[in-house]
Amino acid sequence: MPQNVPPAYLLVGSLNSYFTQKVVGYLRWKRVDYQMMTPDMQLHREFVKNIAGVTQIPLLIDVKRSGKVVVDSSKIIDYIEEKEGGASVHGEEGVGKIIGHLMEAFSDEWMKLPAMHLRWHPPIHNKFLLADWGNMLYPTTYDTAKRDKTLKAPMKMFSSSRKPLGVSTETMGNSVEAATTALYQALTVHFEKHDFLLGGAPTLADFTMMGPMMGHLYRDPVPGFEMKTKFPLVAQWIERSQGMIPAMRGLTRWSVKGGVLSEVSNIENLPFQKEYECMKTGGVPDSLRMVLNLFFTEHVPMLSENLKCLQKYLEKKGSPTNNGKPLPRVVGNYEFRVAGVGHNRAAFPNELYKLSRSAAYLRTLSGNEREAVTAFLLSFPNGALLLETMQALPLLYIYGENRLCLVPREDYDVQAKL
Repeated sequence: MPQNVPPAYLLVGSLNSYFTQKVVGYLRWKRVDYQMMTPDMQLHREFVKNIAGVTQIPLLIDVKRSGKVVVDSSKIIDYIEEKEGGASVHGEEGVGKIIGHLMEAFSDEWMKLPAMHLRWHPPIHNKFLLADWGNMLYPTTYDTAKRDKTLKAPMKMFSSSRKPLGVSTETMGNSVEAATTALYQALTVHFEKHDFLLGGAPTLADFTMMGPMMGHLYRDPVPGFEMKTKFPLVAQWIERSQGMIPAMRGLTRWSVKGGVLSEVSNIENLPFQKEYECMKTGGVPDSLRMVLNLFFTEHVPMLSENLKCLQKYLEKKGSPTNNGKPLPRVVGNYEFRVAGVGHNRAAFPNELYKLSRSAAYLRTLSGNEREAVTAFLLSFPNGALLLETMQALPLLYIYGENRLCLVPREDYDVQAKL
């Protein structure tokens, strides 16, 4: 990029944030002209909060369109898809697209359990986290003893978030690790034959699942060592999804688009992979179903219980729209299970916002396409419970003023074009 020419977009985030990593992988694939800025503590307080209303990352600033600010990783991807065009991150309509949305709900929300547990539980991580967070939040504080003392408060706050998530006990920690190992094993089987979740090209499913793994489970030293030594195919998939290494099974159209090979006259004769062969060769392969099965068995019951908590909260308020006010961060508590072990956790409405994106897409389908997607969902354990939960969502969750708000159901379809 020529000097003094600003990028089209400014991404405010950090590499140890898994929602930032989700967006970074996507922006690289989309070949978007962007620059990333990691805010220190002062910028968090004086810049991020002032322009976004919350100290939340990532956020995207559209430099070429009068500085419009977009908050939330899902909304950022929606925004770039709308403004930049080109190949869709959603792949093919129908089953392929619903997989992407469901994987987003699973990855953005359920994956917080292993991401937070495996970052904050191992005591051996402390020195790494002090250095990593110190360089990010206080890059000009060279007195490391003073810096480490200052970091105690924010690090304690993030570490304590494991309690409302329900993974603060040793027993629950062990169950989360068992479920994570099962996920890695299923992904390993899939990546023995495929470069990405839906075949030869990345989609939303890849970027959204890669986010928590890259930001926490790959980058942090303890879970990173475990992954790279015991599940190397998972680590390689993360690197492919981040554009760090090439695809292993031939060229992909997305990887050469806009590059030097785009000028080759006989480019169509090159050995391209089949981009979405998982959707074209007899349906979803068993290896991908193994991955999805974890979402249906582990996460769907949690979403159902979460919705019940929200319904009770709105009943107490006497208003299906919460009187037009933003929802609180937590609306109750419920029992949940991971790898067969039960515990109590907080009910976060934001998790239902992610599910509402799947519900909104399902409502746009009709005829044979809707029947195919419905049959696909019903083929999994708790598939009927998932459909029931999506259909029972009384409202669509959107970010109004960067807070989680509710809109009437009659506006649901307006918001469904994701």
